[in-house]
Amino acid sequence: MLALVRLVELRNMGRAAQDIGIAQPAMSQLVADLEAVFEEQLFLRHARGVEPTPLALDLAVIAQRIISAVEDGTELVASKMNAEQSFIRAAYTLAAYQAILDWALPLHIQKNKSSRVQLDEVIGHTLNTTFGSDDYDLIFCRQNDLGGDGWTFVPCATDRLIVVCSPGHALAGRTTLSDEDLQGATWVTGHVATQVRRGFERMLSERGWTDHKELKVVSRSARVVLSMVRHCDSVALIPESIAHVWCRDRLTLQLPVETGLKLNTLGFYWKPASATSAVRRLVKMILEDSHVRNATL
Repeated sequence: MLALVRLVELRNMGRAAQDIGIAQPAMSQLVADLEAVFEEQLFLRHARGVEPTPLALDLAVIAQRIISAVEDGTELVASKMNAEQSFIRAAYTLAAYQAILDWALPLHIQKNKSSRVQLDEVIGHTLNTTFGSDDYDLIFCRQNDLGGDGWTFVPCATDRLIVVCSPGHALAGRTTLSDEDLQGATWVTGHVATQVRRGFERMLSERGWTDHKELKVVSRSARVVLSMVRHCDSVALIPESIAHVWCRDRLTLQLPVETGLKLNTLGFYWKPASATSAVRRLVKMILEDSHVRNATL
């Protein structure tokens, strides 16, 4: 299967053989064996190399899926075998990564040279499903009602909504802003199912805005929001846990607006009863660090 995939990609017997670490005659034999199985020609030979037939292209897609599944299965088996020694599987939201893992993960790796950490970013429905699977040892996110079945939440940092704009925005650099200034701006709003969007709706209600401008792009992705703020002359309500990195790198500026909008606490879920020694080392380091002792951003 690997020979088939590489040959479709490289279109050259010698290069494909070298890529997977076999001799060219062995590659030719593998192709001959495949063609014998399917009783169809898979590659057309010519002076410059080979050209895959439509059947070879279709088979390569299936083969790549099988190879990926085998690799994932191998990684899972390896993680089970080495869990006590070094392996940690963690899911995270972007806000939780910025508030906790951005500083904690480098420290952990420095102190535990043999540690292996598998990280997967989750968002929306994907986050919901993580609690019902056995795929993760730790889930870094906001406190929610999803945890159960042995999951315990550990709070690490508070968070709130702030207003940001690009450095070139007309409101950038102001020391004070009037309500009219904010109402006249074009806003990037969050997805309807997010705390950001609920916070925005609350701000509209509290300020009595009945007429305001919204950019016609709605997304859960913070990267999309950042792009809209930087390039579409707009402002956005965004979690401070995410925006502080943007402001630090001068991608955005925080506007002098006190929203009064607090967000659910950031932290992590874990299962103490079944946690491995590797997981316990990371948890212990996070809890002992001054970042968490102060528990604010």
